[in-house]
Amino acid sequence: MLLKSRRLISKAIIFILYSSLAFRCYAFEDTQAFCINEDLSQIEKDSLIYNVVINTYNSIAKDIGTVDNIWDVNFIKQDPELMKAIEEYKVNKRGHAAKKLRLSGLNAAELHELLLKQGFEHQRKPLHILKNNKIFWLKDGTTTADADHSNIVPIDIYIHKDGSIVKIKPFGVPDKQAKAPRREAHFSKAVLKDLPCDCMDRECKYDTSYKNEAFKVTELGYAVPKSPSAKAGLKLPYNSNTYIGKKLNYAIITTLANLSHIKLVTNCPSLENRFLQRNKVKINEQHIVN
Repeated sequence: MLLKSRRLISKAIIFILYSSLAFRCYAFEDTQAFCINEDLSQIEKDSLIYNVVINTYNSIAKDIGTVDNIWDVNFIKQDPELMKAIEEYKVNKRGHAAKKLRLSGLNAAELHELLLKQGFEHQRKPLHILKNNKIFWLKDGTTTADADHSNIVPIDIYIHKDGSIVKIKPFGVPDKQAKAPRREAHFSKAVLKDLPCDCMDRECKYDTSYKNEAFKVTELGYAVPKSPSAKAGLKLPYNSNTYIGKKLNYAIITTLANLSHIKLVTNCPSLENRFLQRNKVKINEQHIVN
């Protein structure tokens, strides 16, 4: 009886081993997927762009310095002040106020009140045009060299002693030629590079210029290049000399621009909603195919 039981057990073990081997062989053969060896279709190219947008959004949460993050590590290494600002930001020694702020969904008045309560100091300046800090925007879309003009477009700047800075363009940029990268009213959070000494305990004059920004801060508190450009440390991995490479890099640039420049709530009608509504198909107009 005992011998018979042992034989049955041995047969069972052999059966299990063969079954396992057969399953492994089948599983191995089953993983040989169809490979696309020809040019991508238009749908597949479009899908690549959407994937790049998603990957860019996800990559900002990766540790700076890792291969998956959007920063160009060599760019950071070549700028000791930037590297110092990033390292201090990681340990909440610099820019902690900007990191913890959640400001989306607010209008200019609400932002003003909140930022003052959080210890920010406010100053209002005339908004200069792109690449010329001596020519300023007027609300009618023209420009002037008079910084005290009664119809000047303002920019509100809020500075915290830990090096955090918030810039609000409550009127937007009235560029009728649409050359400004972002015309709608918006705000951005950033951390300054060069800080005056001992400013945690006394009044100090801060350099609030774009040049002195170390990096921008997203709504969720991630440090990203201050401009969506390789000149600011953004990693653009695709060949811009090809059509698809240029499209993919542009997807990264646009995604970062939207993550670091956040729409301000205003009384303006939503352009997005108007566009979507205009192009929306009513349910009763759709032809449903079974």
